[in-house]
Amino acid sequence: MLLLREHLPLHPKGEGIFIKGAMGLGLVLATFLFFVSGPALTSLLVSELRIEGNHYVETREIESVLGTKVGDPVSEATIRDDMQAIYDLGYFSEVQILTEEVNDGLVVVFRLRENPRVVRIQLEGVTQEEREKVRRLIMFEEGQILNSNKLEETKRRISAFYHRKGFFYNGVPISQTDSSSGGVSVVILVEREDKIRIAEVVIENNRYFSTEEILSLLRVKRRQYFDEAKLREGMQRVVDKYRQKGYYYAHFKEPVLEVFETVGKRVRDVLRLVEARRLVVSEVKIEGNKHFTDPEIFSMVRPREGEIFVAEFLEGSIGRVENEYEKVGYLYLGVQSDLKFDRDRGTVAISILIQEGVQVRVGKISVSGNELSKERVFKHGMLLKEGDVFDVEKMRESWR
Repeated sequence: MLLLREHLPLHPKGEGIFIKGAMGLGLVLATFLFFVSGPALTSLLVSELRIEGNHYVETREIESVLGTKVGDPVSEATIRDDMQAIYDLGYFSEVQILTEEVNDGLVVVFRLRENPRVVRIQLEGVTQEEREKVRRLIMFEEGQILNSNKLEETKRRISAFYHRKGFFYNGVPISQTDSSSGGVSVVILVEREDKIRIAEVVIENNRYFSTEEILSLLRVKRRQYFDEAKLREGMQRVVDKYRQKGYYYAHFKEPVLEVFETVGKRVRDVLRLVEARRLVVSEVKIEGNKHFTDPEIFSMVRPREGEIFVAEFLEGSIGRVENEYEKVGYLYLGVQSDLKFDRDRGTVAISILIQEGVQVRVGKISVSGNELSKERVFKHGMLLKEGDVFDVEKMRESWR
């Protein structure tokens, strides 16, 4: 869903600031008017802060988004941000600022106009079978204050629902009409064209994996209904598989969808793959290690110099180093990797940075909650004794 927000330039218009929003047709119009007369605001302090016009939305909820505080110097920029923050809550169609200079500073008044209550929600353009599922996607309820953020989220969720069902082209305009009982009735209309089926999936520029292998990872087949979210999930699986083989920069360009009609609407999905070069490890450096020697650390690390770089292997190596240190009492260990890529040469230099911290030993061992067994029975079964270097693995074994 697109949200159109138009910002108009500032113009003098009497005292105060004013924001007004028009909701109901997917359009949010924000107009800012600002004028200050008399001495500069920055020379005054906020002596009092008032919020007016909120009947249902709690004052503390509004105050929680304000940067303006009593006792602070008056800031035009902060007041502008506060107005936008109140408006962004979604509950108000107008936000107006009024100021009054008093002996001890400036009184700042946020005068608001709340959106009306929703007295009825109508669904149009949905089948009886779909009605309950669509209702569960609506983010607001009858009796609540109309919220523009929840309207937009509702539109997004319903559109995504129909997108997954194969209605690639769909719209969800939401309108509102005044109700005779007060408040507004909200009409949610689902507009959709014919479902689109996949006629063909074309893979271009792939060399390492065959087209069949890529299609199996995509899980997108001919005659299926087109689902963009499912397609992108499949594209990510393909990219992950390439990176496991050392193609760190592998990616897809944006899919090209060629829509044509024969019997019903169909789409040809063209996916252009960029494999790039496989990266080779040019160097591996270890820094900061004292307890373990460099050869001991190197034995835990993959990939090694001259091997294909696979980020997943390096992440596993970091975990192995951490586990070995935990066995010898280094519980405050920090291990990080620093990678320097050279795309022109197709290489990556790996630095593993270790901060060992202090070695921890077992202090006093206390057992609580043992009503039937004596403490010495538990201590006898412990693999760790007082004064031993703390070993996480032995601690786990002691409690099994």
